[in-house]
Amino acid sequence: MLKLTIIRNEEKTTEEEVREVKIETENGAVTILPWHQPYLSKIQGSFAYVRGAGNTVSLAISSGFIYTDGEKCIVVIDE
Repeated sequence: MLKLTIIRNEEKTTEEEVREVKIETENGAVTILPWHQPYLSKIQGSFAYVRGAGNTVSLAISSGFIYTDGEKCIVVIDE
């Protein structure tokens, strides 16, 4: 599992264990799984994550950044 933290407008809004994170970045679509190589990119448009129970949560995003080190994934959203 991957520890996902979502920060919106400088406030932590979500912190949970997830199976994967799918996101549109300026470098194209990326799927982040546990133990993914370190990655940092600007977000462009959409973001979704799959919870441990298998249900998917989708969010529309105007802009932001994503970072992972393979154990945790941090998404900073500027709305």
